[in-house]
Amino acid sequence: MHCLNHYDCVDHKKSFTKNKNRQLDNRSSQGQLDNRSSHGQMDNRSSHGQMDNRSSHRQMDNRSSPGQMDNRSSHGQMDNRSSHRQMDNRSSHGQMDNRSSHGQMDNRSSHGQMDNRPSPGQMDNRSSYGQMDNRSSHGQMDNRSSHGQMNNRSSHGQMDNRSSHGQMDNRSSHRQMNNRSSNEVYW
Repeated sequence: MHCLNHYDCVDHKKSFTKNKNRQLDNRSSQGQLDNRSSHGQMDNRSSHGQMDNRSSHRQMDNRSSPGQMDNRSSHGQMDNRSSHRQMDNRSSHGQMDNRSSHGQMDNRSSHGQMDNRPSPGQMDNRSSYGQMDNRSSHGQMDNRSSHGQMNNRSSHGQMDNRSSHGQMDNRSSHRQMNNRSSNEVYW
């Protein structure tokens, strides 16, 4: 089971549909996905399956207070694709660490900008035989985009997205991905 929040659990082993008006397997059209955890743990795990988060003109807001943000993929694929958006990774006095085991790290930007700012902290992107694919076409990569908002915030809390032998695919058209951390650790 894949839990969106404390009140909504979705089984990601179900087949994905093309209906953008549903919120099955994290798809929403002009809607809002809000996962909040206070003093708890947000853990999304998929074993031998596919984690697919797609949004068209929507808002994804994942907040966790106090804990840890942990995105791990073992023997799988982490694919973040955006068309006409900005990706902005900022960390203030913290550590941003994206690790993938047994994959490939591929950051591509066509006619855009990649802006990774740590102030003062550590940004650590590691990949060992795995695939991390960030693509932007005619946009800015710095986790920002228009016509939607993806906001992942963690203040001394734990956000854990794990996929074992599967695919993690985050796609957005005209949206905003905003990852900010103040005095915390991103794994």
